[in-house]
Amino acid sequence: MADQPPNPQNRIKLRDGRYLAYKERGIPKDDAKFTIVLVHGFGSSKDMNFNVSQEFVEETGIYFVLYDRAGYGESDPNPKRSLKSEASDVQELADGLQIGSRFYLIGISMGSYTVWSCLKHIPQR
Repeated sequence: MADQPPNPQNRIKLRDGRYLAYKERGIPKDDAKFTIVLVHGFGSSKDMNFNVSQEFVEETGIYFVLYDRAGYGESDPNPKRSLKSEASDVQELADGLQIGSRFYLIGISMGSYTVWSCLKHIPQR
């Protein structure tokens, strides 16, 4: 069976022409009290297992965005990848999904480098 192309509805086109694949979990973003972007580590993807009970998510009002970092899963690679480009990717993802001017980040393992980059390069978000 041939590989299926990624669903274009679950990808954001970035300014440089690359695409980032993402997945949404939790409550609808328009109803959320908290928006959290989850950043996976090395050897993982947006499909990682992030154990949190649905009851907690609903009671707390959390909307999650998980995405494939550049070159992982269904996201295009970035030959010019840097810590700064990681923050830029997160910012463009947030803008493309219209999740608002402020959000939280959780970095899993190597994903913490992306979180650090966001704190350094886009602290206003």
